Formats: sequence, C-alpha cells, structure tokens
Amino acid sequence: MRLRPHLAAFAGLVAVACGGSPLGPVVVPPGADVRTAPAIADLAGQALTLEAYPWRDFQPGPGSSPDGRPLIVSVRVQAAGGAAVDGGVRADTMWVVYGDQAWVAPAVREQPRAATAPDLEVVARGGPMWGPGAYVDVVVRLRDASGRAVLLRAPNQLIHRTD
Repeated sequence: MRLRPHLAAFAGLVAVACGGSPLGPVVVPPGADVRTAPAIADLAGQALTLEAYPWRDFQPGPGSSPDGRPLIVSVRVQAAGGAAVDGGVRADTMWVVYGDQAWVAPAVREQPRAATAPDLEVVARGGPMWGPGAYVDVVVRLRDASGRAVLLRAPNQLIHRTD
C-alpha cells in the first residue's frame, strides 16, 4: 500500500515532463482573492499591470483536431511609465477564470529574459477547451526577490481563435 503515493508522484513527474496532465487541465472554483485581484499591483517598488492574450489553435497540423487544441494564455507584465520590470520579479502561477471555474497552471517563461527587455513574459499551455469567443479573467501571481507575492488581473479577455 505504500506504493500508491510513489505512483502518484511518478504520474505527476511524467505529466510535467510531457507538458501536461494525464487527467487534463486542473479546473477548480476560483478563490475570492483571485476574483478580486487588482488590475494594478505594487511589487519591488513598481506599479505593475498585466496584458493577456488567451487563444485556441485550430490550424491544421500534427496533433490537430476539428475541436482545436487546448487553451494557451500568454501574459506580459509591464511597469508604469515604460520602465523595465525589476529583474527579481517572477511569475509562478496563472489562473484563468471562466464563470464559476478557474484553470490553474504554472506560469512558464519560455524565452530567456534579455537584460534590456522591459517586460516579463510568461505562458500557460494545455488548458481547457473553453472558447473561442468566450471572455475570461486572467490572473497571475508575481513574487519579488524576497518572496513577497501579489496577484495581478487582466479582466474580461476574449479567447481568440487561430486558423
């Protein structure tokens, strides 16, 4: 019976290594703090805002289906006045809220951040099959170099469709 926790841990590692979950995306009721996250948050001495671009890919190709691919969300964190986002700021979790459901996913920086890049960009892949045409709120949790966390929200974002 002691094997079960190890199997669950192994399944989680396989899911992460393969870029997804064998059970599909994690969809939960959103917490009140996620629903009420601000559109501007102060972290590392900067006022930060969030741009989000949720979309579903319907382009033909390997792995495609008539139902399209799962939701992908790209976000860009920006500092007020065009200043560069502090280099110690990182994003670790993203919530995409649709009605009374929220998809929770790791926020992943896929490209190295250039020393001269003013914005912090992250993405979440493998989401639910919501939309296109639906509106969602996108929330990201940011942490500074000391570990202090804030939530930042981009409300009412249209899920786009690429063909």
